[in-house]
Amino acid sequence: MVNSNKINKWSPADQIIKAKNKEHQALFKNTTLDNTSTAYRKEKKEYQDSFANIIKFSSKISAAKKKSINCVVFHTENSDGIMSAYIASQFLTEKNKNSKNNNPKDITFIPAKPSSGNSVDFRLKKLEDKMSGRVILIVDLMYGKAGLDYFKSIAKEVIILDDHSMGKRIPNNKNPTNNK
Repeated sequence: MVNSNKINKWSPADQIIKAKNKEHQALFKNTTLDNTSTAYRKEKKEYQDSFANIIKFSSKISAAKKKSINCVVFHTENSDGIMSAYIASQFLTEKNKNSKNNNPKDITFIPAKPSSGNSVDFRLKKLEDKMSGRVILIVDLMYGKAGLDYFKSIAKEVIILDDHSMGKRIPNNKNPTNNK
């Protein structure tokens, strides 16, 4: 016998989501897709071509370099940073998931905030023991010279993967991965 108290009992969050889903469904009711349009074909080609860039980028990081990365510092305040951390975890652990040096448990993830000022962010200093002597991958974060110098002083190596303009302006930046 089914307990009638459990049927159709929604939490307030579920009620909001259910109502919003109905609104969104209404937006797509009278929509037709034109998969033959020039714009669609162009967008599809650009999307497919983008994989070549991903493969090219992946080949810039050797298996040894990939295996050595044991700390990921990511932007915690937005979805770009969180997705970047997730993608980094997948990329760094895509092979040998059970080997000691390529296990997500062996990679320290540091949620951080950007800091482009002339001093080192106090929040980073609090986490120095978790980053010291490690190979750090910084994703979706912009730091000023003081912050970058700080990372270089405590880390074994620093790799920056970011689309913010600061990374492009670092003098003598020979990091092949920071070319977006």
